[in-house]
Amino acid sequence: MADAEAVKARYLAYNAWVKEYVPQDRLLALKLEEGINLDKICAFLDKPVPADPIHGLILPKSLSRRYPIF
Repeated sequence: MADAEAVKARYLAYNAWVKEYVPQDRLLALKLEEGINLDKICAFLDKPVPADPIHGLILPKSLSRRYPIF
């Protein structure tokens, strides 16, 4: 379990670094526990939301099953 904690700590440290050094207008931070929101992503990219659903979207429950340490 120590390895999992080390990976999580490194992940969180990297995210903090990115938030500090990447300009806010160039960074879209999503909370994956809320799911992937195409409206937010497309607005950030200044692109229209696609009419067709995207296959294989990663939803919060599947994330927690795949990566239980988060």
